[in-house]
Amino acid sequence: MALFEYGDFISHSGKTLPFKIECAALSCQDLYCLAQIGYKLAKAAMLPHTNFIGVPKGGMIFAVFLNRCALAEGLYDKNSQCTVVDDVYTTGSSIRGYMKKYNSRNGLVIFSRTQFLPYGIESLFQLNRNVIL
Repeated sequence: MALFEYGDFISHSGKTLPFKIECAALSCQDLYCLAQIGYKLAKAAMLPHTNFIGVPKGGMIFAVFLNRCALAEGLYDKNSQCTVVDDVYTTGSSIRGYMKKYNSRNGLVIFSRTQFLPYGIESLFQLNRNVIL
């Protein structure tokens, strides 16, 4: 399994995509490193950083490692306002649905396929152009 796969893919929202970002290819060590980066980004962006909830399935392991970062600083609080996390932002339907479910105004993703994210959602890595093939 590769992190990036070229071909025709259908996203969870039904959108046709020319390539896939498969975060399941990342090792636990990779995800923990990304969580450390994401935790610092969440703090710098003033997102709540004491409780992270992951969108199934891609965001769940990321959330575990983000909560581990909060725990290491003595800040983890499962009853505090949460930041919803996911692996890839394409249309935003998954993360926005979970933000609504958990009454959160904040989100964090590893990769964003879009240049412009809604207010309150931050991305570790952002594609700056739409790839048209």
